[in-house]
Amino acid sequence: MPKNFKKVLEAIPEEDVANYRMNNKKFKISEEIEVRNLLAGDYWKYVYTAKCIHKNYSDWISHSKDSLDILSNYIEEDSYTLRCIINAVACKIHDGKSSFPLENLSVDEFQAAIKLYVFSIRFGYYLWDIDNICTSVDIINFFIKNNSMPLPPLPFCNNQEQRARVTTYRLFSGSIFTGGESYVEEMKNKDFHPQVSYKYHDDNFENKIKFFQLDYEMTCFAVEQTVDGEPRPTSKVAEFIRMRKCLVQDEFHSNSNAARCIGLLMYDTMASPEENIETTVKNFRFTETYSKLDNIRIFKKSNNPFISDKDNLTLKRWLKTTKECIEKMSVLTVK
Repeated sequence: MPKNFKKVLEAIPEEDVANYRMNNKKFKISEEIEVRNLLAGDYWKYVYTAKCIHKNYSDWISHSKDSLDILSNYIEEDSYTLRCIINAVACKIHDGKSSFPLENLSVDEFQAAIKLYVFSIRFGYYLWDIDNICTSVDIINFFIKNNSMPLPPLPFCNNQEQRARVTTYRLFSGSIFTGGESYVEEMKNKDFHPQVSYKYHDDNFENKIKFFQLDYEMTCFAVEQTVDGEPRPTSKVAEFIRMRKCLVQDEFHSNSNAARCIGLLMYDTMASPEENIETTVKNFRFTETYSKLDNIRIFKKSNNPFISDKDNLTLKRWLKTTKECIEKMSVLTVK
C-alpha cells in the first residue's frame, strides 16, 4: 500500500469508519430483502410443491431417501457435489457433457444417483430440499421478523418453467456449477443461430416471439456464466422476472404473503384432508398459535392489522386457496 494512501486511511476518524460499515451493512441487508421480495413467488411455488409431495407422494420421498443414504459420502452442507452428480446423470442421459466423473461412482451409487435424478425430473426440485421444508410456523415467524419470505432453494430444470426459475436463481446467486476447461471453451466458441417459425395469420405469433426472446436470453446467460459466474444486479433480476412471465405464470403479488402464511398455518392444523374448511377455521381460532399471532400487527399496510380483524369468510377463502395451490403445485391468486 502506498505510504501517502496509508496516511489518508489513518486520518479517517474511527466514527466515520464505523458509520460506513454500518451503512454498508444496511445496504446489503436492504438489497437482500429486495431480492427475497422479488423471488417470493418462487418460494411459494417450492412450498406448495413440497407440501403436495409430502401429502400425496410420501413413498417417493422414503424410497429416494434410501438412495441418498447410499450417496452419503458425497453429502455436504450445501449439497454441491450431490447436485453435480444428479446434473451429470442428466447430461449423460441426454448425451451432454459434464464436469463430474460418473465413472468414479460404484454401481450402487450410480443407480442411487439415477433414482434421485428421476425424483428431480418428476417434481422439479432436489429431494433434500423437499424433505427439509420449514414448518408453517417457522415460515410465518420468518415473515414477521423480516417482512419478507426466505430465499427459495435452487430448482431442478425439468421443464421450461423451472429452467426460467433456475436462471433467476443463478442471476442473483452467481454461477452454481463449474465446468471443465474444454466445456468452457466449447461454450465460448459456440455460435447460436436462433430460429422462429411463422405462418400467415398466425394468431399465436406474438407469444412465440416472447418465448423465443426468453429462450434466447436464458441460453445467452448460461453461456455468459461459464465464463463469468458473478451475481447480476438486482435490477437485472427484476428485469428477467418481468420477461419470464410468458413461462412462469405465478398469480402472485407481494401483499399476499401474510395471507399465504396464515392459509398454510390453517392447512397444517387440519385433522385430515377431508376435514370441513369451516371446522378448520373455527378450530384454528382456539389454537395457541392463533393467540400468539393476534398480538402481532401482521398486516402492517392495512387499517385492520391483526388476524382477529379478519372474519371467518376471509380465513375460509385463504384456506381454500391454499388447498388448491398445494393440490395443483401452483401459485394461485389469494384475495
